[in-house]
Amino acid sequence: MVYKKNTTDYLYNHLLGVSIFSLTIGLELELTEDSLMDLGTAAILHDLGLVDLRHIIQQPHKLNPEERESVKTHPALTIEILEKYKDISGKVKSAIWAHHEYINGQGYPKGLKKEEIPLEARVLTLADIWEALTHHRPWRKRFIPYEAMLMLRDFSEVILDSQIVKILINKLSIYPIGSLVRLNNSQVGEVIFAEKGFPTKLKIILDTDGKRLEEPKLIEFSTYTDLFITQPVEEKDIENI
Repeated sequence: MVYKKNTTDYLYNHLLGVSIFSLTIGLELELTEDSLMDLGTAAILHDLGLVDLRHIIQQPHKLNPEERESVKTHPALTIEILEKYKDISGKVKSAIWAHHEYINGQGYPKGLKKEEIPLEARVLTLADIWEALTHHRPWRKRFIPYEAMLMLRDFSEVILDSQIVKILINKLSIYPIGSLVRLNNSQVGEVIFAEKGFPTKLKIILDTDGKRLEEPKLIEFSTYTDLFITQPVEEKDIENI
């Protein structure tokens, strides 16, 4: 689940990505059609309040304390915008309001804990963090999916709902689609399909001698009992091969 994004204005793409991941989790949770509609609506609108703060969030450096406090107003700004639209449900607004609340009570704006945070908001929080970690930001490069998955594991039971984290990891696998991985025979491949948390199909890009194949080779990784992944690979490490 990897897509290209416009690096000059990532907000639109961020909203789209969060919507995709939120609904992916929602389907695994077997939410009702109405709940999925509310979740998807909240996801596509959750950062609307950042539109007027682009001059802050698009700076090529980490935010200073004053800027961070300004950005923390964006859930309230979003709700203020949505109050003009009477057909936006209360569930949508609650999810948006609480999408920066953490289960340890250290989030904002109210410091809610655990089940005090609506389920839709807990899903939205995870999707928001996952999308942010795996895509470039003006002030940092993205984390490769493997690194991001390890970070989610560390966040589990601290700021994120562990059950929802488990759902996302099982759905995307620890090496999500699009990940580059090195095998024990030194080949490098791209994960193109994963099932039940494990990569099952790879597109081999580099051969056992580290040379780029003229035609990538597709393999059913799950059928090779003698092959296993030894480490993730970053794109920059193979760009000039």
